[in-house]
Amino acid sequence: AHFRFLNDAFLTEAVRSDIGTGFCSGAQCASSKAHLDEFRKCTSGNADASDSKCSALSVEKKDVFSYQDFLKTTLKQEMWPASAILVALHNVVTKSIDRSFFPDGRGIPVCLSQVLKAVSSELNSNKSMLASYSVDGSLLQSVQQVPGL
Repeated sequence: AHFRFLNDAFLTEAVRSDIGTGFCSGAQCASSKAHLDEFRKCTSGNADASDSKCSALSVEKKDVFSYQDFLKTTLKQEMWPASAILVALHNVVTKSIDRSFFPDGRGIPVCLSQVLKAVSSELNSNKSMLASYSVDGSLLQSVQQVPGL
């Protein structure tokens, strides 16, 4: 549900049709669906600004809209590696999941520089390929609101 909500505007009709309606089993999935339903209500045009549940979602709303703006720019200009998109997606979704569903050591946001460093050490034999995945610092200024970038 989160993936579709975060990325729906960027999915082709073929991909949207292939995803289907989704199936939910288990407490985490049910919690995620309830959270997403509340989030949609709070971001609709007729949301009640005085609703305390909606106020509590203000940081998440900023994260989601920053992610979607980042993705829109990225897809048009092809200036970020896929790992940057995955880091941002991971962090936006991770931040929205109730902490009770995370065993110790899980649910930790990551930073793009950490991911690139880990990939670099794993693929040490092909540093020339990884060099092209470094991110220009001036680009980072444009995405300060995107978690992990």
